[in-house]
Amino acid sequence: MASKDIEVSINGRKIQLKMPKSDADILFVKSIPYARWQREGFFWDIPNFTGNLERIKQYFGPRIAKFTEHEHFEVRFGNTERQVHKNQVLAIKTRSGRLKLIFGYHMALMNAIKSFPYYQWDGKNKWWTIPFSEQFFEEIKSKVNDLGLVFLFEAEDECIGVPKAKATDIVDYRKCPEEYLHKLQERRYSQSTIRAYVPLFEEFINHFPKVLLENLGEQE
Repeated sequence: MASKDIEVSINGRKIQLKMPKSDADILFVKSIPYARWQREGFFWDIPNFTGNLERIKQYFGPRIAKFTEHEHFEVRFGNTERQVHKNQVLAIKTRSGRLKLIFGYHMALMNAIKSFPYYQWDGKNKWWTIPFSEQFFEEIKSKVNDLGLVFLFEAEDECIGVPKAKATDIVDYRKCPEEYLHKLQERRYSQSTIRAYVPLFEEFINHFPKVLLENLGEQE
């Protein structure tokens, strides 16, 4: 075996590892969670999680002959491919009312996303989603900017229907009643759940601006 025979490539959220067949090396790679062998490209696909790159560098050491870190990574939407820079965060408002977040490996941003209620990680497509609301949108945008990343936003084509009204577009916008907050607290909902319910409830009551709150019923 040559003294230098390993190729490591960093592609945003993935580490691609090429190496000659060796039982000891394969055993090491398999010890890394979620490492997968890709037959088509003859390389190991390893998530760029905390510590994974350091483990690889420490294990192979001077045997690493080629190390490449790409400035962009590719993401696929159906039959469309997009390139996202490693310092960018692509946020997409989906038709289902969620905010899809696509970015390279960034632990601080991942931890911030986990503070939102009902966050989800799509392991197949490698992106995060959180419920979409103006409040959550502004919070995640502010966090991205604070981390020195570039925030990109776009929205999927909306289905035909009545667009949601923004708070700034509504005269006499009705805030969430204190009674509603007290009821959630009485039922011992967590702060993250309350944080999710309040903007949704405000959206609901402002959808019927001419109906008194006490008159909103089953039909509405």
